[in-house]
This record gives sequence, C-alpha cells and structure tokens, in this order.
Amino acid sequence: MTLEIALVFGIIIIALYLFMSEKLRVDITALLIMITLIILGLVTPEEGVSGFSNPATLTVMGMFILSAGIQKTGLVHIIGRKLIALAGKSTTKQLSLIAVMIGPISGFINNTAAVAITLPMIINMADKLKTSATKLLIPLSYFAMLGGTLTLVGTSTNILANDTLIRLGYEGFSFFDFSKLGAIVLVIGIVYFLTIGRFLLPSRSAKDK
Repeated sequence: MTLEIALVFGIIIIALYLFMSEKLRVDITALLIMITLIILGLVTPEEGVSGFSNPATLTVMGMFILSAGIQKTGLVHIIGRKLIALAGKSTTKQLSLIAVMIGPISGFINNTAAVAITLPMIINMADKLKTSATKLLIPLSYFAMLGGTLTLVGTSTNILANDTLIRLGYEGFSFFDFSKLGAIVLVIGIVYFLTIGRFLLPSRSAKDK
C-alpha cells in the first residue's frame, strides 16, 4: 500500500466519522475533505473544485431553487390543510395521502428537496391529528427516496450516474429511462408501509428528545 492510498483511506474514515457523529456541519466536513485532498496533493486544485461546475451539482442546486419557489407560493400550506381535512384520524389515510403526494413530486424536483419543503407540513399534520411524528416522517423519507427513482432528476445518484456515463463517452440516460422500474418499486414500498411496515414504526412525537 502506497502512502497516497493510506492517506485516502484515512481521510475516508475520518469523513465517515464526522458525517455520522455530526461533530461538524455536513457542508463544513465536505469542504474540509476537499481542502485536505488538495493540500496533501492527492488531487489538483482544478480537480478539487471541479465538482462546483459539475452538471449534477448544478442540477441539484436548480431543484432546490425550484423547491424554494414552490414553498414561497404558499401552495404547500394549502395542500397541508387539505391533507389534514382528508386524512382525519386514520393512519392508513394519512400514509396513503403522503405517498400519493410525495412520490410523484420527488420524481420531478429531487427527493431531498421534496422532503425539505414538505417536512414542516407533515410535522404540523402529526401535531394536529395527534399522530406520532415518526409514524409519518419515516414513511415520508422512504416514499421520497422511492419516488426519486421515477426520473433522471429525481435523485442525485441518478444524475451523477448519468454524468459519469457521458464523461466516459457513453450515451446518457433519458429523462424517463427509470420510470417503469421506479414506479414498480414505489408501489411496492407504499403497499409495504400500508400493511406490514406501519406496525414496525417507532412511536415518538416531534418534541421527544
């Protein structure tokens, strides 16, 4: 094992610890990794900052801007009131409505951004309907991840894979290449949480520590 390989493994281990322990903010940890790699000469300065001009990075940034715009319009709050009125006390209805809403949305505005804009609405729903927050938030996360597999821009992983293909000289994915398989996976996930999964979820409120 060369010194360079040992240094890279060391940086990976430290990075994983910082990401899991959250001793530092995630963005600060990421920047420190980049700076460390450059200082140690493991990558060139050009390679170190190349991610900021990567199409995948710019696409995700654009999705967050779009999500913020949707949130500013007040549409999320209107939908939230409608969901509370429709769901009532039924956990099955609550999960079904969350799945129908967040699944398709995650395919078009990136799943991370979709969760970010709907999180306050779901917490408010749990509070208003006296439902354990975890019984809604955990399914919300999974529905968003599964919904992200519907399109090319639904998840950052798809975008990165597409960018890697293009850089290697292959033809990239089209926007809906993932849709058929993604729809099957999403439906299976929804059925699971409406049947078995809902009984395995922990019961804690948003105020619990």
